[in-house]
Parts: sequence; structure tokens; C-alpha cells
Amino acid sequence: MKPLNQSEYTMKIIKDLGMTTANENTTSTGRYAIFECTKCSKHFKARCSGSVAKAQTTCHECTLNPLETTKHPLYAIWNGIKQRCYSPKRKDYCKYGAKGVTMCDEWKNNPQSFIDWCIENGWNNSLVVDKDIKCRELNISPTIYSPKTITFITTQQNAEEANAIPVLQYDLNMNFISEHVSAQKAANSVGLKEGSSVTSCCKGRSKTSGGFIWKYKNIN
Repeated sequence: MKPLNQSEYTMKIIKDLGMTTANENTTSTGRYAIFECTKCSKHFKARCSGSVAKAQTTCHECTLNPLETTKHPLYAIWNGIKQRCYSPKRKDYCKYGAKGVTMCDEWKNNPQSFIDWCIENGWNNSLVVDKDIKCRELNISPTIYSPKTITFITTQQNAEEANAIPVLQYDLNMNFISEHVSAQKAANSVGLKEGSSVTSCCKGRSKTSGGFIWKYKNIN
């Protein structure tokens, strides 16, 4: 791996970390380094590849003041999550806070921490925050918004998750194989990217998908 060239960066490089993850809660890798903030002199971990990284001058805390934080699109997302979890006046509180859904202490009163984590872990404007997929995988109930339990998915995937119907998988001789929480998960289990073909099979529009027969649970 080619060594980092200090002359290409605005901030002082303290240590080249090489290829690693942003933190222990993600498996997505990138090249990172420890930098020194030019404003507060704090040492912090950040991506070091690309023109944006090379031009960065400060840590996230110094980059965004409180007013700028509230203008960030992730602030609106953070606020919406918090309101759904803790404000009984919200129309959708009955689906969240009333059912015990919470936000971790690390984020509950610190929107900047939530924003920083999302940015470091691949969020962009085309994605939405989901906590159900990982909570289901980790068997966490009631669900919680936290670094260990949220992931970013497309609006289509989100809609599919919200309206998911359990799907049963059979071989071509109608021998039961497995149960899946949604058509999308079923499709992914056999290497298909989209769940639409599995859904089509479940609705009787096609006989098979991916070499298997699929049926909605409790639906003939």
C-alpha cells in the first residue's frame, strides 16, 4: 500500500491506519488515518482517500456548529426518530414509543453524534435509516436505534420491510426448505437481488423463482 503523502493533506497526519472499518459496528472498509484538527488540535479518525478527505481542515465537532447541525438533512431524520420514540403527541408514536422502541443514550440528546456516525458509515440522501433488519437478526425486542442496530436501505427496500409477509420456500417437489421474513430476504437467500420475482411466485403469477417454489405463509 502506498504511504500517505503529508503534502497532499491540509491536516497533519498522526498515524496511517491502512484499510480498516470506521468503527467496530460496521464491516464496510476503507482507508483511514488519525488526523489532527487544525482548530481544536483533537486527534480523530477519518477517511484519508479522495479529494474531500485531503481538503478537510477540522474534525466534525469543529466543522458543524449547532446552527449548521440543525440544517443538516440527518438532523431532520434524527429529530423524527426521537419524536416517534418519545413524543406521545406524534400520530406514529403508537407504532414506536408506545411499543417500547427507543434511541440509544449516545444519540438521544446528541444529534451531532448521530450525524457523524451516519456519515462515517455510508449514509447518503438516497437511503433511509432502518433498525428492524438488524434488530431482527440480533433478536432485539423492543427495537432500538443504535450504532449496532441501524443500517441504511433504499426507500423501496424500506417499503418492502414495512409490508413484509413471511415467505415459505419449497423445492420443485414441494418439500419444505425454509421460512423467510420477507420476499426480499427470500430472494437474497438464493442469490437474487430483487424480491419481485419471489413475490410474483407467491401471488401465483409464476410457478418458480430462482429454481424454487415460494408461497406466502398462511396464504393458499
